[in-house]
Amino acid sequence: MIRTYLNRYLEGESTQEELRQLREYLCSTPDLPADLIPYAKMFALLEEKQPTPSRQALDRFSAERAPSSRLRVILWPLSAAACITAAWLLLNWHKEQADLRLGTEALTEIFSHEYEPEQLTQLFNEP
Repeated sequence: MIRTYLNRYLEGESTQEELRQLREYLCSTPDLPADLIPYAKMFALLEEKQPTPSRQALDRFSAERAPSSRLRVILWPLSAAACITAAWLLLNWHKEQADLRLGTEALTEIFSHEYEPEQLTQLFNEP
């Protein structure tokens, strides 16, 4: 019966009554089978009252953590600005590269054909 309750507990299917009986058996039986001893220790640890930190300890902990949170508040906007600046620089560099390519193509076109001055004026004045 106890092993059934233990299996149901481990599967997350035990009722409160089954859990109470399992806990009572594991914590009060002096001669447990060897395979149940680890579970008895687990329930004993779960039953122990965990110490609650004092208000002073909590205040000290939060005071120790405060500088890093302030630093985070400062670093987030700077990081965002750096990302935006990097994106802007990359986009402008790409645009400049495209403009250089167009300029190179135009010069190649001009010097690969023999244009008359009127043709060059017309070529450069086109939108």
